[in-house]
Amino acid sequence: MLTFIESLIKIRNVLLRMIEVGAAIVALLVLLYLFLGEGSGSFINDVISNLGYLIEEITPQALIAIAIVISSLLIIKSKR
Repeated sequence: MLTFIESLIKIRNVLLRMIEVGAAIVALLVLLYLFLGEGSGSFINDVISNLGYLIEEITPQALIAIAIVISSLLIIKSKR
């Protein structure tokens, strides 16, 4: 049972690192778009348009739900 839990922890750590790398790549693409503008290439322009679409589709209720989940996780983590 202990090795199973250790495996789950390793998988979680790998997934968190992948999310961090993905967020860093998106941030880099946004910076490239800010520096180069519309001439930065079709891929970067598509990423920016998808981010804009995502931001438009997030409702205030979804933002409140995300804030509740994050704050709950922080409270649970601080009590450990």
